[in-house]
Amino acid sequence: MLSVPSGIQARAASAAATAGAGGGRRAHSEAFLTVLLPAAPDVLVQIAHFRGGNQYRAEPLAVYAAAIAAGDPRTRKLYFHLAEIVPGALGSKDALREIAERMR
Repeated sequence: MLSVPSGIQARAASAAATAGAGGGRRAHSEAFLTVLLPAAPDVLVQIAHFRGGNQYRAEPLAVYAAAIAAGDPRTRKLYFHLAEIVPGALGSKDALREIAERMR
């Protein structure tokens, strides 16, 4: 596990706070892209159990999917562990459809 220096943690927290009050999960994903990934450009990063907590959340996935689709170089070594994303979205055909579209 990578230990993140406190200065980078503080910048990430600040970026998430200013990225949008009330936009919590989206703001954290944007901070992850703008602060943490550029701080470790040669490190392979895997986002594990990607489901936004206890249930599927569209906001974080939308941020990463848009960056990847745009060819954002910060996502060059970004991977997802999706084993638990589907159980988090069970019962919602719309969520399952959205997950499949974002993965494509």
